Amino acid sequence: MRQDRGKTRADIGAPRTRVLADCIFKYIQVFIFPIVLTSCVATSTQLHFEPVPAGVLFEGLFINIHAPNSNGWHLTGSSSRGMGFGRKGNSTNQTFGAQVFLFSWGGDRNTEELLLLAREAFEEDWQLERYENIEKEFYPSEERDYPCVRIKSVTKDKFSLTSDNEREALILQASALYCVHPDPSLEGTGFAIIYSHRGSSLHPNFGDEAQDFIDGVQVPEKRP
Repeated sequence: MRQDRGKTRADIGAPRTRVLADCIFKYIQVFIFPIVLTSCVATSTQLHFEPVPAGVLFEGLFINIHAPNSNGWHLTGSSSRGMGFGRKGNSTNQTFGAQVFLFSWGGDRNTEELLLLAREAFEEDWQLERYENIEKEFYPSEERDYPCVRIKSVTKDKFSLTSDNEREALILQASALYCVHPDPSLEGTGFAIIYSHRGSSLHPNFGDEAQDFIDGVQVPEKRP
């Protein structure tokens, strides 16, 4: 069970933007996708950022974010558009990443179009020769009261840069929830929650850890 160990203010609160957090997330056309995992917190084994307590709550105007509910995480970026966390694993070249960000897009507020854009972005971006897709899933999600889609992937990065500044084949696991933001004032705005792992093999508890982080990111209840 998640326990809040404190609260702080999150900066997330700016609508209609494609500029993401301070971590310089990579974006594709008008839709953001988990390629950000290979260009930000999940790729660096040199984490020198502010440590965060397990499960701490960051409150925002449009998104409330709990930090991952385990020890060793650091805040890697925070702005009005997004927030990122990262930590090193127990094995050499093993890293974990967790990200939340707002994005803007020109689609309708429905699951079908969101799913189509997610699939197109994924297929386009992972065609680079260095990546070998092992598993991928795209499907509508009914776990929330607003349109969302689930994306899960396992990808082999054949030329991943390690902590020794060498190239090595590593496995990238990603689990994400992409949603249309339900606030009527944020028309054309969505948000994404992504949890990732990079290492020499699959992380056995990845699914449970990813779900726990995703469940810890929620839209605030409207105040009367």
